[in-house]
Amino acid sequence: MIAAIIFQIADVLVGVAITLFCIVILATLLRGKLPVGSQIFEYMHEKDHGDQKYHEHPLVKANIGENNNNDIGKTGEDNSKLIEQEFTHKENLQASVRWVTLIGINSWFPKKWRDTTPAVPIVLVAAFVTALVQIIANPGLFVQLAIGFTSMNNPIVSSNWLLTKDAWWFFAHPIVYFPLLIFLGAIYFLAPRYGKERVSFFKWNYRTWPFYLAFSILVFSHHVFMDLPNPIWLQILSQTVSLGIVWPSAMTIITILLFLWRSKVTWNITTRFLIAGMAGWMFGGFQGAEMGMWGTDIYLHNTMVMPSHIHLSLLLGPLLMAFGVIYAIFPDLTKKHMNKTLGETHFWLTIFGGFGLAILFSIIGMNGAIRREADLPVVFHWAKPPLLFFALLVGITQFIFVYNFVKTLHRNYTKRELEEYDELHKNPDVLGINIAK
Repeated sequence: MIAAIIFQIADVLVGVAITLFCIVILATLLRGKLPVGSQIFEYMHEKDHGDQKYHEHPLVKANIGENNNNDIGKTGEDNSKLIEQEFTHKENLQASVRWVTLIGINSWFPKKWRDTTPAVPIVLVAAFVTALVQIIANPGLFVQLAIGFTSMNNPIVSSNWLLTKDAWWFFAHPIVYFPLLIFLGAIYFLAPRYGKERVSFFKWNYRTWPFYLAFSILVFSHHVFMDLPNPIWLQILSQTVSLGIVWPSAMTIITILLFLWRSKVTWNITTRFLIAGMAGWMFGGFQGAEMGMWGTDIYLHNTMVMPSHIHLSLLLGPLLMAFGVIYAIFPDLTKKHMNKTLGETHFWLTIFGGFGLAILFSIIGMNGAIRREADLPVVFHWAKPPLLFFALLVGITQFIFVYNFVKTLHRNYTKRELEEYDELHKNPDVLGINIAK
């Protein structure tokens, strides 16, 4: 009983902390000025001919005419910079416009309206949608906890197990997307630094986010396929949304990869972790789509395919992205770079162990190895030693990261690191776009 009470209280504190975090994000973005631009960016590079860029939109023409009368012969690159300066600024948006922009709804407007509608950086859209999804889902956690406390207080009164499980998954599946969507936004934020190319206000960068908002809230229901007392409409919703969320996920992956294809990517520890995290999330998403179909889920739900899905979607998805973000922002906060050799070792061993663990889970699961048992069936005992090896490899490798982190934190920075820091931060409005390190 003491252990159960401590666990419940800890769960309440976690729920309160997450709720406060979401409130902070929403309160920050729903007031004050935001950096905004114009959807004109999405096609202003499509009218290029040789070294000269021709922009046909009347607002762009007016901008060039008013600000560049004496520089008609300037190159397209100079004109592009001029347009960026004109169409990116901070603005105190009206409440209705702010909501439409922060959710990405304006990207679905007709072209005429889209050209004149403010667009905020995608990292802000990601943060706003993430906070909104989670704060809507958090009541599921508190409903489950209330039932748990009631059951402990009066064990004779039987709790509603089906409501408890449905409430839990209403909260628990969005919490999986909570770090994922945040770090997807971080990729868009870091892309200019390591791709040396601006992420434009392109409509397909934004069009996925309204669907993330809707589907992330509803996709929980595929975890209750096996609970047959649930109504049939919930089962239908489960399958529809589970397959529907594949579309925004795929579009996000495609737009990020297209950005990498068009830019000059600096392949360092951060970019490799971010790409590996996208790969893990993508492969885990394939399995999620499989188990999101009711007929397939009957066979896969209680097998080791499920741990494979979880490890790919979390361990090899947002966690790898988080490592990439840490390696990127550590120099911003400390003016020092972590040791490159230790960082590379951390990356490759984590990738090898993590994907080895998930892939082996999937192999034995597809062959019928059940989960939720104290031991694997005898026919799968051959998999236990390599599974233990991969798990220990991932765990021990993280001590390399901790050692690298602490050691770098306590050493003095070098002259070169100070010069790189000053170069990176001399223009905060385009942080790191021109850095090649």
